[in-house]
Amino acid sequence: MITLIVVIAVTLTACSGRELSTAAPNSPPVVDADAEIPETDVAVYYLRSDGRPHLVREVHSIRVSDDVFLAAVRELTDGVPTTPGTQVGFPHEISCLGVQVDGHRADVRFSKDLVMAGSNVETLTLAVIALVNTLTEFKTIEQVCLRANGVGQVDLELWLTALGFQGQPLKRDLSMVLEPAIWVEHPEPNGIVTNPVLVRRSALVDGGVVEVRLASEAGEILAETFTETSKKRPERGNFDTEIVFTSPGGGRGFLEVFHTELTSGEERDKVIIPVVFENNGKFTAGP
Repeated sequence: MITLIVVIAVTLTACSGRELSTAAPNSPPVVDADAEIPETDVAVYYLRSDGRPHLVREVHSIRVSDDVFLAAVRELTDGVPTTPGTQVGFPHEISCLGVQVDGHRADVRFSKDLVMAGSNVETLTLAVIALVNTLTEFKTIEQVCLRANGVGQVDLELWLTALGFQGQPLKRDLSMVLEPAIWVEHPEPNGIVTNPVLVRRSALVDGGVVEVRLASEAGEILAETFTETSKKRPERGNFDTEIVFTSPGGGRGFLEVFHTELTSGEERDKVIIPVVFENNGKFTAGP
């Protein structure tokens, strides 16, 4: 009898161990919810107050589940700047409640703290300009209107007037964006380029001249050119040009955009963009 009891106990213990060992594989796997949310790059503008107060443009990679416009505004108000000395323009107590896009206009709704913030006028003015510039980075948005919960339209307009704005809607203003001196929106990093390559966007440089150089991954210069910006320093201007190059027959390379300091001949504020050359025999010879 004792022997039989011992055998039964050992058997039950073994069965119990098998049940415990098979329970874990049948449990649902742990899924990282953020891993399923795609990332996208957005340009946001932050405040730098040392020296002359101005705005700094940064490109951030953010996760967007559905509303990219709201995600961009929240990166502006709650994100972490990467340029030394920069900070978020809006006070932290201000919350963005939503962004509604109607045609080419974006209506941004904030909490009532928007008009009750204790920041100084200059800081709030730059914060509003940063908001408008961030949203108008999207090609579909040309104008921005501000709203605040519990704040009448008249009171909101008076608040904006006190900040130096002449009514709504508000439009893009890059006059206070001093950094970086040059940025390029086309071509995109690691994008496939065909001949000729379209190069465009913004520069704040002496003389209003930017230079463009295209090189292979090995360092061979394929083509060089220059173009004038729409405005010269102290104003920021746009540029839009094409560079025709000799085909390297595929592979990778780099596009460099910069300006040359007249007194020293030094290449300054250089932007380097990695590119991929199309290899389909459609290239034409460049200078």
